[in-house]
Amino acid sequence: MHHGRGCRTSAGAGRDRPRGGPLLVVYHAGKWGLEAFSESLAQEVAGFGVKVTLVEPGSCGTDWGGASAMRAEGKPAYQPVRQAMVSAAADMPQYDPAHVGAAILTVTDAAEPPLRVFFRSAPLAISEQVYASRLQTWRRYTAAISALAEGR
Repeated sequence: MHHGRGCRTSAGAGRDRPRGGPLLVVYHAGKWGLEAFSESLAQEVAGFGVKVTLVEPGSCGTDWGGASAMRAEGKPAYQPVRQAMVSAAADMPQYDPAHVGAAILTVTDAAEPPLRVFFRSAPLAISEQVYASRLQTWRRYTAAISALAEGR
Protein backbone atom coordinates (compact mmCIF):
# COMPACT_ATOMS: atom_id res chain seq x y z
CA MET A 1 0.00 0.00 0.00
CA HIS A 2 1.29 3.44 -0.91
CA HIS A 3 0.70 6.44 1.27
CA GLY A 4 1.45 10.11 1.33
CA ARG A 5 0.20 13.64 1.66
CA GLY A 6 -0.46 16.38 -0.84
CA CYS A 7 -1.02 19.95 0.32
CA ARG A 8 -2.13 22.81 -1.90
CA THR A 9 -2.49 26.45 -0.89
CA SER A 10 -5.79 27.86 -1.98
CA ALA A 11 -8.01 30.78 -1.09
CA GLY A 12 -11.63 31.78 -0.77
CA ALA A 13 -11.23 33.10 -4.31
CA GLY A 14 -11.22 29.48 -5.45
CA ARG A 15 -14.22 28.37 -3.49
CA ASP A 16 -16.93 30.89 -3.15
CA ARG A 17 -16.22 34.55 -3.33
CA PRO A 18 -14.24 36.15 -6.07
CA ARG A 19 -13.19 39.46 -4.59
CA GLY A 20 -11.25 42.16 -6.31
CA GLY A 21 -13.29 41.71 -9.47
CA PRO A 22 -11.52 42.83 -12.60
CA LEU A 23 -8.13 43.11 -10.91
CA LEU A 24 -7.82 39.47 -9.90
CA VAL A 25 -9.71 37.55 -12.57
CA VAL A 26 -6.77 35.33 -13.54
CA TYR A 27 -5.88 34.70 -9.89
CA HIS A 28 -9.46 33.65 -9.13
CA ALA A 29 -9.65 31.40 -12.19
CA GLY A 30 -6.42 29.74 -11.13
CA LYS A 31 -7.72 29.12 -7.61
CA TRP A 32 -11.02 27.68 -8.91
CA GLY A 33 -8.99 25.38 -11.14
CA LEU A 34 -6.74 24.37 -8.25
CA GLU A 35 -9.79 23.55 -6.14
CA ALA A 36 -11.35 21.36 -8.85
CA PHE A 37 -8.03 19.65 -9.60
CA SER A 38 -7.36 18.96 -5.92
CA GLU A 39 -10.83 17.56 -5.21
CA SER A 40 -10.56 15.25 -8.22
CA LEU A 41 -7.00 14.29 -7.29
CA ALA A 42 -8.09 13.45 -3.73
CA GLN A 43 -10.67 11.00 -5.09
CA GLU A 44 -8.22 9.49 -7.55
CA VAL A 45 -5.38 8.83 -5.09
CA ALA A 46 -7.47 7.90 -2.02
CA GLY A 47 -7.21 4.21 -2.89
CA PHE A 48 -3.42 4.50 -2.66
CA GLY A 49 -3.59 5.92 0.86
CA VAL A 50 -2.70 9.41 -0.32
CA LYS A 51 -4.50 12.30 1.37
CA VAL A 52 -4.91 15.71 -0.29
CA THR A 53 -5.57 18.90 1.65
CA LEU A 54 -6.45 22.38 0.41
CA VAL A 55 -5.22 24.95 2.89
CA GLU A 56 -6.65 28.46 3.01
CA PRO A 57 -4.20 30.32 5.24
CA GLY A 58 -5.52 33.83 4.67
CA SER A 59 -3.25 36.84 4.45
CA CYS A 60 0.32 36.24 5.45
CA GLY A 61 3.03 38.80 6.06
CA THR A 62 4.72 38.24 2.71
CA ASP A 63 5.39 40.45 -0.28
CA TRP A 64 2.65 38.81 -2.39
CA GLY A 65 1.20 42.12 -3.56
CA GLY A 66 4.14 44.33 -2.68
CA ALA A 67 7.19 45.60 -4.48
CA SER A 68 8.07 42.17 -5.90
CA ALA A 69 4.75 41.92 -7.75
CA MET A 70 4.80 42.59 -11.47
CA ARG A 71 1.98 44.85 -12.58
CA ALA A 72 0.60 45.99 -15.88
CA GLU A 73 0.00 49.66 -16.42
CA GLY A 74 -3.22 50.57 -14.64
CA LYS A 75 -6.24 51.76 -16.57
CA PRO A 76 -7.86 54.93 -15.17
CA ALA A 77 -11.32 53.33 -15.25
CA TYR A 78 -10.11 50.74 -12.73
CA GLN A 79 -8.69 53.27 -10.25
CA PRO A 80 -11.72 53.22 -7.90
CA VAL A 81 -11.72 49.40 -7.83
CA ARG A 82 -7.96 49.31 -7.29
CA GLN A 83 -8.18 51.83 -4.44
CA ALA A 84 -11.02 49.90 -2.76
CA MET A 85 -8.98 46.71 -2.94
CA VAL A 86 -5.87 48.39 -1.50
CA SER A 87 -7.94 49.86 1.34
CA ALA A 88 -9.57 46.51 2.15
CA ALA A 89 -6.18 44.76 2.12
CA ALA A 90 -4.70 47.34 4.47
CA ASP A 91 -7.31 46.44 7.11
CA MET A 92 -6.71 42.70 6.81
CA PRO A 93 -4.69 41.10 9.63
CA GLN A 94 -1.49 39.43 8.50
CA TYR A 95 -0.37 36.05 9.79
CA ASP A 96 3.26 35.26 10.48
CA PRO A 97 4.31 32.80 7.74
CA ALA A 98 6.25 30.71 10.31
CA HIS A 99 3.06 30.11 12.31
CA VAL A 100 1.15 29.26 9.14
CA GLY A 101 3.84 26.70 8.26
CA ALA A 102 3.43 25.04 11.66
CA ALA A 103 -0.35 24.94 11.19
CA ILE A 104 0.04 23.37 7.73
CA LEU A 105 2.31 20.66 9.14
CA THR A 106 -0.17 19.94 11.95
CA VAL A 107 -3.00 19.49 9.45
CA THR A 108 -1.06 17.41 6.93
CA ASP A 109 0.47 15.21 9.64
CA ALA A 110 -2.99 14.32 11.01
CA ALA A 111 -4.08 10.70 10.62
CA GLU A 112 -7.17 11.86 8.69
CA PRO A 113 -6.43 15.34 7.35
CA PRO A 114 -9.38 17.29 5.97
CA LEU A 115 -9.76 17.92 2.25
CA ARG A 116 -10.11 21.62 3.02
CA VAL A 117 -9.22 23.70 6.05
CA PHE A 118 -9.54 27.42 6.82
CA PHE A 119 -7.02 29.17 9.05
CA ARG A 120 -9.47 31.94 9.91
CA SER A 121 -13.05 31.89 11.15
CA ALA A 122 -14.47 34.30 8.55
CA PRO A 123 -14.22 31.96 5.51
CA LEU A 124 -16.60 29.44 7.07
CA ALA A 125 -19.25 32.08 7.73
CA ILE A 126 -18.80 33.50 4.23
CA SER A 127 -19.03 30.04 2.67
CA GLU A 128 -22.21 29.26 4.59
CA GLN A 129 -23.85 32.44 3.26
CA VAL A 130 -22.64 31.94 -0.31
CA TYR A 131 -23.66 28.28 -0.49
CA ALA A 132 -27.08 28.99 1.11
CA SER A 133 -27.67 31.61 -1.59
CA ARG A 134 -26.56 29.23 -4.35
CA LEU A 135 -28.79 26.44 -3.06
CA GLN A 136 -31.74 28.82 -2.90
CA THR A 137 -31.16 29.91 -6.51
CA TRP A 138 -30.70 26.35 -7.74
CA ARG A 139 -33.88 25.21 -6.00
CA ARG A 140 -35.84 28.13 -7.43
CA TYR A 141 -34.87 27.51 -11.04
CA THR A 142 -33.88 23.86 -11.43
CA ALA A 143 -37.30 22.19 -11.52
CA ALA A 144 -38.85 24.53 -14.08
CA ILE A 145 -35.76 24.83 -16.26
CA SER A 146 -35.08 21.09 -16.12
CA ALA A 147 -38.63 20.32 -17.20
CA LEU A 148 -38.32 22.76 -20.10
CA ALA A 149 -34.94 21.37 -21.17
CA GLU A 150 -36.29 17.80 -20.97
CA GLY A 151 -39.34 18.73 -23.09
CA ARG A 152 -41.85 18.23 -20.30
